[in-house]
Amino acid sequence: MPALAPSSEEKVRERRAALEVELARFLEFLRAHYAPQRVILFGSLAQGELRPASDLDLVMVMPPSRPFLDCIGELLERFRPRVGMDLLVYTPEEFEEIRTRPFFQEEVLARGVVIYESPS
Repeated sequence: MPALAPSSEEKVRERRAALEVELARFLEFLRAHYAPQRVILFGSLAQGELRPASDLDLVMVMPPSRPFLDCIGELLERFRPRVGMDLLVYTPEEFEEIRTRPFFQEEVLARGVVIYESPS
């Protein structure tokens, strides 16, 4: 008798577990190799609205180093994520500027979750 395909509920549970493991691994990597000031999780995982293809949506506030796209490229190359990740990296000054934009206010600040904040 062939095995039954997992239900969509099971797929979502499995996806949640995979995303949570990868999120913990990414936070450990960030703290070890970078100096993030704040990390905000937003999107489907933060809102509890997962689908089988959900990814990690993160905003990171980090000290200035290089242009936005260079930082993201380096992070992804060094970390090598095992799930889909959408990363938005801002300096503290850029974060202050962008926080007034409607999408940022509605999706990131209102519905996101701060998952890491530097003690200093």
